[in-house]
Amino acid sequence: MNSKELLKKYWFLGIVALGLLAYFIVYAIQSYNARPVYVDTKTDGEGKSIVYSINGENYLADDLYEDLYNDVGAYTAYSKWSRAVIDAAVKNTDDITTYANNYAQYIAYYNDQATIDSTLKSYGYAGGYDDLAQYCLDIVKADALYKEFYSNNYDTYVKQVVDAKHPKKVYHILVKVADVQEITDEAGNTVKVANMTAEEEAKYNAVIEALKTQDYDSVCAQYSDEDSTKDNGGYLGIYDDDTIASTMVSEFANAVIVLPNGTVSEPVLSEFGYHFIRVEEPSADEIKEDTQFMSEVSNYYSYSNVLAIKEKSDELGFEIVDEKLRSAVDEYLELAKSEIASGESEVNE
Repeated sequence: MNSKELLKKYWFLGIVALGLLAYFIVYAIQSYNARPVYVDTKTDGEGKSIVYSINGENYLADDLYEDLYNDVGAYTAYSKWSRAVIDAAVKNTDDITTYANNYAQYIAYYNDQATIDSTLKSYGYAGGYDDLAQYCLDIVKADALYKEFYSNNYDTYVKQVVDAKHPKKVYHILVKVADVQEITDEAGNTVKVANMTAEEEAKYNAVIEALKTQDYDSVCAQYSDEDSTKDNGGYLGIYDDDTIASTMVSEFANAVIVLPNGTVSEPVLSEFGYHFIRVEEPSADEIKEDTQFMSEVSNYYSYSNVLAIKEKSDELGFEIVDEKLRSAVDEYLELAKSEIASGESEVNE
């Protein structure tokens, strides 16, 4: 999951950080310009604590609390409430714990400690780097909760994402070519050319002939140089237009995006050799079980994840006592409903 996806899914934590920053910037400017005079006594005549005095006017601790709560308190409470709901709703199975640990190792390997520390603190994890394992566990458990919600409400949410992102089941037969080079053609474009050995060319031609009379799976098992997938019909997984473009080499991705479901491509040359690509339309059940695409669904919506959390909160008997938090949640729920209504109208047009 990249940084944009994390920010979109956990946008409320960003609001908390920005709210705190804005408050203290305003406070610092106001204090400097008005030359505040700090009082010796800690309380006013009614026994209320004084934070500072500007031009003879006291600013009380009660005022500070009220301002802070109005600015960021409801958002902070919301983030803690949602994490508490997710933690209670999704149990720590061995699979979840293993996946979270692997995710933490991945983040730690590709990012320096200082970056992880500052990023996690901005997301509301006070321990920063020390909270990396907990953060990853929260992410994995949240994805599990969202997957359940969107699977149970497939027609309302997932169909819109399917229509927008065009997920496909992707298969390929690979004929490896050791010598693939880039040249500039007469039009000035950079293109790849394959300098095949006699053995490579023989296999390449054999695949083309076999596909004319044999089923794709049999040809794959017999000829593909992709050992990890050849016995599974060359199956790579379910990819949408965005994920295929971000995870596969460009020649492969471009071919998948334009290839009609149920067809096999012409040979596609990449730096690895020739690919014979097949794509199929996944069923609803296959999409529901695909963790990668269901994560894309939860990233697709800006507010609808709140509906998943609220539904589970009600199911577990969580009670939102604080009026401001309840108001904030209600506001997010209305935004989520509007988001779905807007998407449905676009689909129907």
